[in-house]
Amino acid sequence: MSPVVYLTAYSDNKILERAKRTEPFGYIVKPFDEKDLHSSIEIALHRHRKEKEKNGMIQALRCFMWISSQCLRKNQCGLELKIILSIGNGEEP
Repeated sequence: MSPVVYLTAYSDNKILERAKRTEPFGYIVKPFDEKDLHSSIEIALHRHRKEKEKNGMIQALRCFMWISSQCLRKNQCGLELKIILSIGNGEEP
């Protein structure tokens, strides 16, 4: 999904509330200057990249947790899994 920044002449509460429901990355009201537009787009792109990063890390963590549960259930990972878990907790292996 691409980040959305609204550029509009409307700023009344009803329209603003409708825009919020779409969770835009920005909302710029006319008149605007080029600097404001540039800043809003830069922030929207940065936020979009960070959210993608975070979602990727969450996906990786879910995958790790599933693999860990399978190893524990089958008792096949033993020491290796204990080392990975202790490093994840900031402990010395």
